[in-house]
Amino acid sequence: ASRNRGLEIAKGDFIQFLDADDLLEKRKFEEQVRIFIENPLFDLVYGSVRYFTKDPYDPLDRKFSFWDIDHEWMPKLTGRGADILPESLKGNFSHLSSVLFRRSIVSKVGFFDNSISAVADYDFLLRCVLKSGYFFYHDLPFTYSLIRWHPANMSKNTDLMMKEEILMRKKLMVEFSDNEKALLINEFAIKNYELRLSNSWKTVFFSGGKFQFIKTIVKKMGLDTVLKKILY
Repeated sequence: ASRNRGLEIAKGDFIQFLDADDLLEKRKFEEQVRIFIENPLFDLVYGSVRYFTKDPYDPLDRKFSFWDIDHEWMPKLTGRGADILPESLKGNFSHLSSVLFRRSIVSKVGFFDNSISAVADYDFLLRCVLKSGYFFYHDLPFTYSLIRWHPANMSKNTDLMMKEEILMRKKLMVEFSDNEKALLINEFAIKNYELRLSNSWKTVFFSGGKFQFIKTIVKKMGLDTVLKKILY
């Protein structure tokens, strides 16, 4: 609701979202606006993020990720509309605060969907893709979004996140019914979340834990994707 109120009163040519407990590095606007000026066809310019717990400027406190192996999770998509839609449906591909939006694409997309607030940011980005928004990824010094990681992060409520993402995916599906690859990826994601919510043995097996050694062997043999297709 706060983001939607901001959109109602914003007057600038570019839109930046920033949650109250997060930060932006000092050259984010400088570099991203420069990219926009040099490339008038771009609608969304975004870079990477770094997570921190206490001091965002302490290199030892910065992480690529806190919920999995500490590595870059963004797929770094660059492209427009249908060209990147299948890849964008594999999972949230950017943090909302990492993106600088051209006002025109935001006007096409409209407001955030409050009925799925836990995944409203991912939904908003997907709707930008569906409106043929041109995304450009860059990795430039001092342009990161700095995301504070703490016990109150909504993303730690995985059941809520999965339930609302299922609703989101089913709601958006009608808009790409002519894209077979996108439909298959979306269908697989929905099935995966539904199985995880039901605590299926398949999900327990693939999630690692006491079966991690089997999962590692299967992955090294390149059979994990084949097994998932068979089992799911």
